[in-house]
Amino acid sequence: MKYIVYVKLMNEGSVAWRPVQAICLPGGLYQIAEDNIYDQENKTSIVVVEEQVRSGEAVPVVVTSGA
Repeated sequence: MKYIVYVKLMNEGSVAWRPVQAICLPGGLYQIAEDNIYDQENKTSIVVVEEQVRSGEAVPVVVTSGA
C-alpha cells in the first residue's frame, strides 16, 4: 500500500515540502516510489518518517534516510 509522505526540498531558497508516494516497510521505514526519488545523486529511497505539524496539520515527513 502506498502512502503520501512529505520530503523537504533542498536549494529552494525557502522551506518547501513535496508530497511523494512511499511504501511502508517493517521497522518504521518507508521506501520512496522509484518515480519519486528525490536524491538523484545518492538515489536514496529508504527513509525514516515521523509525524510533524505543518501549517497546523499533522503530516508524515521524511526526517532522515534509513539506509
